[in-house]
Amino acid sequence: MADMNLEDRWAADSAYRAARHRRAEDREDRQRLAAAVEKRRKRATTTADTLVSEFLVRAEAMRRALVLAAAHAAPGVHKVELEMFGSINAETEIEFVGAIVANPAAAEIEIRIDSRGGLCEHSEAVALAIAAHPAARKVAIIVGECASAACLVALACPERLADAFATFQPHATYIQRPDGNRKPPEELTPDDRAACEAADKIEILFAEARRIPPTVYKNLLAADAPLDSAFGIEAGFFTGTWNGERRAERAAPRAVAVAESDVGIPDFYEIETVTGEVALIPMNKALVANMAKAMQRRESFSCFDLPSQIFDAAADLAGLAHG
Repeated sequence: MADMNLEDRWAADSAYRAARHRRAEDREDRQRLAAAVEKRRKRATTTADTLVSEFLVRAEAMRRALVLAAAHAAPGVHKVELEMFGSINAETEIEFVGAIVANPAAAEIEIRIDSRGGLCEHSEAVALAIAAHPAARKVAIIVGECASAACLVALACPERLADAFATFQPHATYIQRPDGNRKPPEELTPDDRAACEAADKIEILFAEARRIPPTVYKNLLAADAPLDSAFGIEAGFFTGTWNGERRAERAAPRAVAVAESDVGIPDFYEIETVTGEVALIPMNKALVANMAKAMQRRESFSCFDLPSQIFDAAADLAGLAHG
């Protein structure tokens, strides 16, 4: 080194510093990679119970905030009336949560539902706000369909009323592809599975709070079929009936048509639950009768996500062969 001229010494020193810098960069890269792997591992091992616990913590925090706000709020509206018609989305969450939080002193919350569901993240936010509100009376009135994510919103209300032709259809949570179809099990990540399991557990907790046994509600989730108001009352999903004028006039002709055509439809059909047991599910005779009529008239109808037993019963009633 002593025999090297200044230029060579400078070049050697630069090469040494560059080598050290590369080693440091390599070490930082390895550390970043290790941190990323650990972060991914933690995300992948996030359990459904953790997500449920986080939901319950948020619920308790909102409950305390609304109780405190109600104690100091000036007199406002006595009753909050909302309508959940159509899909549950971000706009639904903004409207419902905003109205509920803005009226902490309201004595009554009434929600009318005719919805096939939507995104569970938004239905959970709405259900959380309803459950946390200190109103003395919280009632959901089902004036049509109450399916999928809408079931959680209904269960957030201690009082759930159904008109004569209301249906409800809870089902297990699933992840939706961009094209609208369900993701098959092989495409689900561990986080996907944890999120779905957590959503189902939250809904079962709400059902249990409404005195619906968890085993009963799990079977309803597995059935994934539209069920009528009579069975809903028997199962505990509905607490009573509602005889409002909104649907009475247009429901009357349908009642006559179904009453004349439901002879020969099975009362129940069998499904296999998630535990491998066999459960009996009441047949929705109104739906089967209307589908059979459509088949006889060669009309098109939607049978999206309907159990094959309902389709087969309608085909049998219509006198058609089916595979």
